[in-house]
This record gives sequence, C-alpha cells and structure tokens, in this order.
Amino acid sequence: MRIILILFGILAVLTVGVYLGLSFYAVTLIQPKIQEAMGSKIILSDVKVKMTHLSIKGIHYEEKTSKKRIFQIEEIKVYPSILSFLRGYLRVKEIVLLKPSFFLFRSRETGFLTPLRGIGGKEEKRDDFREEKRRQPFPLKIDHIRVQNGFVGFEDRKTGYPYAQFNLKDLDVQIEGVKFPLLETPFPFKLNGRMRGREREGFIKMEGWLNLEALEFESALSLREIGVKDFEPYYRKKVSTEVENGLIHIEAKVVLKKRVIDIHGDMELVGLQIKRAAGKIFWIPADLFSSQLKKKGGRLKIPFHIRGDLDDSKFNLQESLLTALGFSLARSLGMPVKIFPDGREEIRGGGI
Repeated sequence: MRIILILFGILAVLTVGVYLGLSFYAVTLIQPKIQEAMGSKIILSDVKVKMTHLSIKGIHYEEKTSKKRIFQIEEIKVYPSILSFLRGYLRVKEIVLLKPSFFLFRSRETGFLTPLRGIGGKEEKRDDFREEKRRQPFPLKIDHIRVQNGFVGFEDRKTGYPYAQFNLKDLDVQIEGVKFPLLETPFPFKLNGRMRGREREGFIKMEGWLNLEALEFESALSLREIGVKDFEPYYRKKVSTEVENGLIHIEAKVVLKKRVIDIHGDMELVGLQIKRAAGKIFWIPADLFSSQLKKKGGRLKIPFHIRGDLDDSKFNLQESLLTALGFSLARSLGMPVKIFPDGREEIRGGGI
C-alpha cells in the first residue's frame, strides 16, 4: 500500500510538472503574438511569462499631438490552451483585462480622438484576397474575453459649451469566440455598468453581437435613471425654456449593418420639471407640455424610430433622433401631427 502511495505521488508530481511546462511553453509562444497585435504605438511597461498565464502590465497609448493618454490598462492576463500549438494554431482560453480606461474626445475639427482612429475607412482589399484570407486557418482563437472594472470617458465639444460629458464606470464586459485575423463572423457580447453625467449617475446595459471586420453590430440597449439635464447640450437648441429636473429611461434596439443604422425603442420621462411656463419644448408650448405631463402622473413614454445611411451627407444622426423624439413627444401628449405625402411631418400649431 505504501509503494502504491509513493508511485501515485510521483505520478502526480510528473503530471503537474508536465502541465506547468507546457503552460510555460504556450505562454512563451503567445507573447510575441500579443505584442505584434498591439503594435509599436502602444507602450507596455512590464511583460512577464508566468507558469499558467502571460501577464502584461502598464499598457497605455498617448495621442501624438495632444500627448493626452486616451487608453490604458492596469493589467492583461492571458491564459492559453496548453495543447493548441500542437494543432497548428494558438488558442487562448481566456483574456482578462483589469481596469481598462478609454478616453474619447470629439471636437468640431478633428472628430474622435481614440487609438482606433482610421478604423472604418474605405475597403481597399481585393475580393479575391479577402476570399483567400477566409480559407486560411485561424492563427489565434480566443474563447472568452472578460473586462473587469472598466472605464470609458467621453467629452463632446461639438455641442458647444457647456460640453456634453459622460463617464461609463464599473464596466463588466463579457465577449465570446473572437478569432484573429478578423473575419466577417459575429461574436456575442454583454456589458453592464454605471453611466455618470454632470448631474447624476444611472445604469447602462447592452447585449448583442459585434462584427469587427465588417464594423456591424446589433444590440439591445438599456439606460436607466439617467438625468435629463445631462443631455441638455444636445437638446438645448430645441428648447426655449429650462428643464430643471427629471429622469430618462431608454429601452431600444440598435442595429448597424452595411453602414445603415436603425434604432427603435421607447424613452420614458419621469418627474420632468420645467422652470417656467414660457417658451417651447420641441415646438410644444411649455405650459401645454406641463399640464399634459401632470395629467399623465409625471411619467411619459415616447416610442421612437430612426433609420439612416451613415455615408449619406444629408443624414445627421443627432438631428434625426431629436426630430423623431420631438414628433413622438407631440403624439404622446395628444397634439395633432400632419403627415405630408413626401413623408414630412409637422406639428399643427407649432411648425419646425
């Protein structure tokens, strides 16, 4: 019996040793692939090959002109499949991103400043080359990507001062089945977190699929307990009175396919308070708006739907969304809306 226990112990030690050895070999193979994928513009302060995973710390990216650090990650942990390299490709069981931070900025002149500038440009690859790439085996497969305690900061100066500003914090993101090089194969994702504006903090939730190669996605979007005044930089040109307080709940489906965006859902206004009866809200007299809202118990659900081609210079996503919300708001309050043969709409007694 004693000999059996000794043999079992020796076997266990050898098994663990082989496993750790293969793990070390696997992460050693993955290290140059990760560095190549990140590129030379992203700075890594510390890369360590550990027995079971690859640890990358101090990742950050600075915009050259402004020197603003717009992307950083505290640590990335890469857990490879120890036998995948024997099959001719690399497979990663899980990648964990700890405390990633992204800072997005939009100005009137330069648009968005992000590490991903340039994505979404015109396709220059030939169809036969793309087809050839489809036939090639995937050199890297990632089963699961997990983001813990993520942060996204966004400032929009195109709205004028005071600027629109939102922070997404405590983000938990789950992504499944990513393959490199990227092909037109969607993969599912989930996102949960908090959304902080200038006035208050609410909640955000998204779930759907994403296709990075084609830049297409479909997602259910939920925003809860967001302050109305946080969106004031976007709607202030449509309002000639002051909205003091109120909350927004949004449940919508967002689809982007072939550069055509389609958004439909419901926006609920809760506890909206107007400072004075004079002026208008989306072409609606403020006094009428207040009285109708009071009759509905201070809660008003507004269905909306917009669709447009992002490559069409006449299509403006922000203006289209505000216009759709304005007409839906008028209908919800019982105001007559005239529809012309060409599809244009007009609030009777208001005008646009």
